[in-house]
Amino acid sequence: MVRSLITFNLLGAGIDARDEPQNAQGVPDTIINLPEAQLSLVFKYKFESSADVHKLDQRLTEACLQIQEKNYGLTARTQGRIARFALVYCAAKRKIMRAQLVDLICR
Repeated sequence: MVRSLITFNLLGAGIDARDEPQNAQGVPDTIINLPEAQLSLVFKYKFESSADVHKLDQRLTEACLQIQEKNYGLTARTQGRIARFALVYCAAKRKIMRAQLVDLICR
């Protein structure tokens, strides 16, 4: 749901954003295409409201590994920068609790 809200708001602002765009490597959760860069986002969800820091960090690590192992975002853009982000969203608190730039690739 959070992916769709982010995509909806970006589209309303005139920014090219797509939920789960299929490519040969798999499906990142959201792709945001900007003139100078492409952002690939992978979300992991935490549903309980406890502030378990270890669990948040574990989910963030899972998202980072998923991006790297599946090469999300690397097949869509041939020029410019590609930034790949991992995010952890807490449903109980309704906010992104962790975010990390996995890598920035310049082509």
